[in-house]
Amino acid sequence: CGVRSLQFKDNIISIGSGGGSVFFYDLRFAHYLTSVDTNKDEPCCLRTSDGWVRKDTTFRDFFSNFPHPPNAIYTHQYSPSQSRLLLAGGPLPLGLYGNYCALWS
Repeated sequence: CGVRSLQFKDNIISIGSGGGSVFFYDLRFAHYLTSVDTNKDEPCCLRTSDGWVRKDTTFRDFFSNFPHPPNAIYTHQYSPSQSRLLLAGGPLPLGLYGNYCALWS
């Protein structure tokens, strides 16, 4: 779903996606960071929850069969102490109104 936001922190780029995830890319090794909890070589990411979407006629006409439209991460920012990450965005599909916000520690 494409890149919607970027944030640089030392040698790590965090990438907010249109699919509702934030990925972390290490510039030194030219590789996505992977999770230590699994043996798989899958990128480590933060995933959004549902957020809020206005249930108007556009939603009812085109998206009522979906469990919830994806949230895009349109912006994200580290706290001054670099210990938390604020994610903010909303529904990706054009015509929908809504929002998503989370603070990850």
